[in-house]
Amino acid sequence: SDVAGMEMAPGQRFRLGGLVEEGSVERGTGTTVRFVVTDGAKTLPVTYTGVLPDLFIDRPVSRVERKR
Repeated sequence: SDVAGMEMAPGQRFRLGGLVEEGSVERGTGTTVRFVVTDGAKTLPVTYTGVLPDLFIDRPVSRVERKR
């Protein structure tokens, strides 16, 4: 939500955290990938060029809690 309202120059680097929306990943030519990130409140389209970080997950994430 914080990043969605910020103005950034093209090519400006920044760190972004959130969940990749299911079905939003589009692989382009070379190492360019487009996807949408959400924090549950807002979404942000992203174009990333380079080797994707190990933490990048392009599939649904499930959270399970257990009570004793």
